[in-house]
Amino acid sequence: MAVSFDGTDDYLTVAADAALDFQADFTLGAWIYPTGWGQNGFGRIVHHNAVGNASYSFYLNQADSNLRFAGIDGPIRVSSATNSIVLNQPHHVAVTVTAGHVAQLYVNGAASGSSVSSFNITSEPNAPFDIGRRSDSQRWFDGLIGDLWGIGRALSADEIAEVAALGRLPYRFFTSDLKIYLPLMGPTGSTVNTAHWGCKDLSGNGNDVSAIGSAPTWADDPLAPQSWTEGLFGGAWAEAAAANVMPVMDYYYRRRRT
Repeated sequence: MAVSFDGTDDYLTVAADAALDFQADFTLGAWIYPTGWGQNGFGRIVHHNAVGNASYSFYLNQADSNLRFAGIDGPIRVSSATNSIVLNQPHHVAVTVTAGHVAQLYVNGAASGSSVSSFNITSEPNAPFDIGRRSDSQRWFDGLIGDLWGIGRALSADEIAEVAALGRLPYRFFTSDLKIYLPLMGPTGSTVNTAHWGCKDLSGNGNDVSAIGSAPTWADDPLAPQSWTEGLFGGAWAEAAAANVMPVMDYYYRRRRT
């Protein structure tokens, strides 16, 4: 399952929280299935912005059929390889920024494009975390987004490859480093609502979806199969899982997606 954005006026917002005010040493990742490039050819996956300059923006770029991650206002950005994003196909996308301010993009588990050093991101406190648009109501995302997460450290290339291959976050990532995890999965066809666990932040930080624009819907997704099965919900996983992870475990136990 995933959230379907129409590329016109659909979006989700997470209220401002210091845990999402990333500046260095972090990773953002998601599964996407773009059906268009978004408004003006810049479909926003995530945009964290206060009034004025962007802190960071993770988005599609039609001109080069690729992925971009931008820092402060201006040309400071990193791009994946040309033609690395294909419409109507699933992609696992991620970006890391190290404590040494080196940014790198990953597409389908592999590093893509050239890394950029001295990648600066300004501190923009009290900024919302928008999904599916730029926060000034522009550059809407067109397609599906699922399993959106942010981690307060730069994952290694091997770790990102593991996430992409598994189709999920390994349980060991559910630590204090995990700043936000929105599964963005729900009942087929129903309008997205903030009460559903798919809009709840399962990292434990409580960074739930706080506002919904227009009427995005839950959709049967053509994303890579999520390899959650009964076996993952026994033993150490079940014993160690935080209370707010249990609904996810129950959901997948019943669905038995393989």
